[in-house]
This record gives sequence, structure tokens and C-alpha cells, in this order.
Amino acid sequence: MVKISKTLILILVCSLAGSAFAGPDWDEGAKDAGSTPSTSQPVSAPVSTMITKIRGTTSVALVGVSDLVDMYLIKTGNTDSLNNFYVELQFDGAPWNARLSLFKKVSVSCDGFTSVVARPIATVVKFSNSEPFPKFKGGTVLAGSTSGATLSSLLQANTEYFLAVSGANFSAYGDTNSLVCVATSSDKELFLSLTSANTPGIYPAASPTYPTIARLGEWKIVPGASGTSFAGAYLMPAISIYAVPASSCGAAYPISGQPASSNFDMKFAADIYSLGKKISCAGEKIVSRELYFDWNALCSGQATISTCGSASGFDCAIQVFPLDVCSDDACSAAGGCSLSCNDNCSSSIYSGSKVTFTAEAGRKYLVRLMALGDGSSTGWSLGSISFSCINGNSNCCSPNWGQTCCSNSSCCASVCEVDPFCCTTEWDQTCANRALGNCPSCGGTTQFSGDINNDGQVNGLDLSILLGQWGTSGF
Repeated sequence: MVKISKTLILILVCSLAGSAFAGPDWDEGAKDAGSTPSTSQPVSAPVSTMITKIRGTTSVALVGVSDLVDMYLIKTGNTDSLNNFYVELQFDGAPWNARLSLFKKVSVSCDGFTSVVARPIATVVKFSNSEPFPKFKGGTVLAGSTSGATLSSLLQANTEYFLAVSGANFSAYGDTNSLVCVATSSDKELFLSLTSANTPGIYPAASPTYPTIARLGEWKIVPGASGTSFAGAYLMPAISIYAVPASSCGAAYPISGQPASSNFDMKFAADIYSLGKKISCAGEKIVSRELYFDWNALCSGQATISTCGSASGFDCAIQVFPLDVCSDDACSAAGGCSLSCNDNCSSSIYSGSKVTFTAEAGRKYLVRLMALGDGSSTGWSLGSISFSCINGNSNCCSPNWGQTCCSNSSCCASVCEVDPFCCTTEWDQTCANRALGNCPSCGGTTQFSGDINNDGQVNGLDLSILLGQWGTSGF
């Protein structure tokens, strides 16, 4: 008879049903999404992912000063999905007069250099009389259209856009203090005439008129003439909106706690082999693609970040930088000295990569995952990267106040499988009690793993054994 904790029924059911939850939520988090393209927040991921929800607030900035505007960098899907493009602003608390605006990310060349700017596409305050709130819907006919043109006709497939949340009386102006080329005109160019809160419909942007030699460096969301500031918290359900690649330090994908892991697809990142960027810890090999992760370790002790065994089809390397305690600036970190860098898990260049370093609780780390060479090897692209940390001298059998996990990685993983709080927040007395009852290193005997038949997998066979013996001794 296999003796199993009743909590296993939850583990098995969740393991089998987990794939039903498609598409992640995105939270603005502590770092404010700004009002210009350069201060916008990329909604990023290390693999092509549809975003199902965006949450944030325009009224509070946990880091920096709130500018009453949140601008996000997102991506459209393929041509067939444009008609399904959908994002709706719901109020996460008290309602407020809100506006959604959409800009296309464009590169402009002038005077020998290239600048990224945002070109206005559309805006909405009140979708309709029956739905008096901001909503973009790809198949909706544009306000004022006599030809039946829809919002989807203004969008391009697989293209990056800026999605801005602001007060209803805000509009977008070209910021003449940020010009790509010198302009003789000092006038700010209005992108859209303001639509009142009582005017329903999605309004397209008029084509802006530029001075002959000038290109506006950035569009900036600014208050209207009334001077009233509308702001608040929001929750935006979305369809056919995708994450941009986490392929730059500024678009690092957030990871929190340990043990943690993330799937990745190196082909989701841009091919940068032609840039000739080299990595010293890998024998000066050229980096062909790169993905970035922003890891909040939540522990103090030996940290390990690894792709060993999960990225065996290509040559890769991992590099780790410390993020400043006071400034969560990933790009500044990437310009500094790395804490650790490693090429291979073993003698084979296709064995994956693993780095170890000493982590500090309350500090974040920028992790750079690189594909090396010209990418010509077959079978490369997909993999998984893991993040773990062992607190230095912490005993699993007693509380480790202010720390996560404990010194025995096997016990830590088993306890956290049932109670994630122990690895994401603190190894408290409850965690210690679980270890005492269930970890062999603490004298425990209960089996945590859902692999009841010990075949190396948690699947329907384990669930059938559990249900078949439910109610008998030990169940």
C-alpha cells in the first residue's frame, strides 16, 4: 500500500488541468509605464504568447512620479487574427473617465541615424451608447467612415504597437523638444481632435503634417485644455494581442521566487549575428540571439540558473548582472560587470549552460540567455531555463524567518510543490512543520510527489491509482 497525503488529489488534478489556462496576465508592477515610447513598458515574453489581460493604474507610480498615463508596447498576430483584435478597459475599483489610444511603432531615418517613434492610429473614449467605456475591437467600423472601414484595416500583422491608457481629456502631441532632425517650427502637432465622453465610436488618427526637414522624435500623451486629471486603476481583457520578444534588457521578462522556471524559444528573438557581438566566457563566440529575464530571487545563498538537459540542441551561454537595489534599470546593469557567466554544462557545446553565484534577498538580477554561433545547428530553438537558490545555513526542519526555501533542495522542492508560499515569500513555521512531517531529512515519511507509480511522470495513471484507493488506509 502506498501511503499518500490527501493533498495529492489537488496536486494531481492541477498537474493534469494546468494546460487549460492559456495566455498569461500582465501586471504593470512597480515600475510605472510612462507616457512616451521611450518610457513605455514592453509586455514581453521569452516565447510567442497571447496576452489575455493587462492590469495597472495611472494614478499611482510605485517607482518614480506618476504621469497619469500608461503606455505599453504590444504586438499583433497574423493577418487572420486582426479582425479579432480586442482590448477593453474595465475599471478596477471606482470608475473614471478613461481613454485608449493606439500608436504604431515606426523607425525613422534622418541625418544618418535611426530613431524609433510612435505614429498615431486610433483613439476611443466611449465605444458605444450601450457600452460607454473605452474598447478597441478589430471588426468595428470606424467612426465617420463612409466605406465601412474597420479598425483592423488600420492594423498590420506581426507588428509592434503602443497601447496608451489615459484620462478622457488627454490627447497626443508630437513633442518638439525631442526631434530627430532640427525643425524650424516650434508648434506641437495635434494627433487627434479630442472626442468628448458622450461621443461614441473608435476614431482614426488624421495623417500628421510634418515640416519639410523635421521628424517628431516622440508622441507624448498630455492633458487637454480643461486641466482636469482623470486617473485610476484598470483591468483590460484582451484577445489577439501578443507579447513582444524579451530580447533586450529593457524588455526583460519578470521571474519571481524559487524554484522557478520559464520556457523559451530562441527563434522568437531577433537574429543579431550580423552585429558581431561576442561573449568572453564562451571563447569570444558571436551571439546570434539573446533573451533577458528579470529575476527576483527572494533568497540569500547559492543561486543556480540552468538550461542543462533542456536546451541540448544548440550552443548557449548564460550571463548574470546585479540590478541596483534602488533603481530597477536593467540596461544600466547590462552595461556593468557580470556576476557570473558560463558556456556549457559539460564538455559538449550542446549540453546547455549553468551559472552559480551568491544571491541576496530583496535584490533582482538581470539574466542574459544567449544562442551562440550562426544558428545553423539543427533542432535548436526551444528549451527551459530554471532558477533556484539554497539559503546558506538554513535548516529545513525549523523556520527561516525572512528567507525562502532551505538548505536541502529536495525537501525544499517537495514542500513548495504543496505550499508555494515557502519558496516565494518565507519559510515560516508552517513550512517547517510540513518538512518535519514529510521530508526524510527531517524524519518525515509522507510522499509528496504525485508520481505514485514511480514511472517518472505525473499523469492520469497516478490519478486513477489515487481515486481507486481513496478512503483506504493512508488515503
